[in-house]
Amino acid sequence: MLLLLVLLAAPDPPGPEPEPGGLRAGTSSVAVEPADSPPIPEPAPPDRPAPAPLAPPPAPAGLSEADLDELYERAFLALVSGDEAEARRLLEVLVARAPDQARGRSARRLLDQFGGRQLEPPGLTTTESPGTGALEVTRDGPPTIYSRAELVVLQTIHGIVLGAELCVIFECEGAQEVGGLMLGGGAVAFTTSFLLSRNGISPGATAAINAGAIWGAGLMINLLLAVDEDGIDNAAVGGILAGQVVGMGLGGLAWYTTKAGPGDVSLVSSGGLWTGTLVALLTVIGAGDDGVEGQMIAGAIFGGGVAGLGLGALLAYHVPMSRGRVFIIDGGAVVGTMLGVTLSLLAEAERTSAFIAPALGLAAGLGLTAYLTRNFDLPDAPNVTWWAAPVSEGLMAGVGGHF
Repeated sequence: MLLLLVLLAAPDPPGPEPEPGGLRAGTSSVAVEPADSPPIPEPAPPDRPAPAPLAPPPAPAGLSEADLDELYERAFLALVSGDEAEARRLLEVLVARAPDQARGRSARRLLDQFGGRQLEPPGLTTTESPGTGALEVTRDGPPTIYSRAELVVLQTIHGIVLGAELCVIFECEGAQEVGGLMLGGGAVAFTTSFLLSRNGISPGATAAINAGAIWGAGLMINLLLAVDEDGIDNAAVGGILAGQVVGMGLGGLAWYTTKAGPGDVSLVSSGGLWTGTLVALLTVIGAGDDGVEGQMIAGAIFGGGVAGLGLGALLAYHVPMSRGRVFIIDGGAVVGTMLGVTLSLLAEAERTSAFIAPALGLAAGLGLTAYLTRNFDLPDAPNVTWWAAPVSEGLMAGVGGHF
């Protein structure tokens, strides 16, 4: 019995090596491959198509790729020209409207370089035009030190004139009273304009207020001359003063409701000036040899001026222009009128016929100069420049630009 137990407990004797992949005799276990057998290759995965490249996200609704490019270019041009507020405002619009586009990401990187400074000055906004998606930018620019200086200087002069008018109304006696009122009017105007503009004032607001004062006085003078054949007396001077003050208020109100730029104000003023002049010339021509009275000419200037202001406002709304272009067009009108006067003198024209050539020259100068300067306000057009050069007998100067 003991021997049988020993035999049962003894290990099995070593047998021959099993064939690769075979089974051990008397067992059901799977044989393990030898270490030196070659590895079994993994089955190749089925062929899969290469992933398609991700397409850029579409442009935001209402803004095409061309709109984004144009907006970015405008921001870049504003940055190069030194108008940081305008550049930052346009870049902010890009970031808000196209955050996942290439232009929006580039705008975000540029904005990060500006830090936490103010982005948008007061009175400068950007909105979306209904139905088109095009961006509309208010016509006026940001407040500048130059516009504030222009307001203070011209309003100080205006205050001195108001002091002289008060002296006429109250019939001042003696040079001291005249000087005192003029000095006081200038001091009050200087202090008021300086303090009211301490937070800055835009070029359009300055131009509108100053132009309102000038037009208020000019229209009131012609109105008084048209309705009163006795001319202007002390009481009429009070009407002129009131016209100046009311004109300033209307100019400021017009700017507040429209945010008109300095070019718009210049265009409105030019419309009133040249329309009034042309209507007066046509009135003289239409009167013939019978002649025309001063009251009729004053009334023509007043009516033509008011109509011209409205026409200029309409043009400024549909065809906005820069201040420089309006200045060039005004120069063309002056040159055309002077050439007409010269032709009348050469032709020895008499009476009403002498006014025909100046009227034609005025109209031709306005139209031709407006056409020649049609490209002055394009983004890639240079600003209007002036030049001067010494000559043997003095100085030669001029104004020019690209057209």
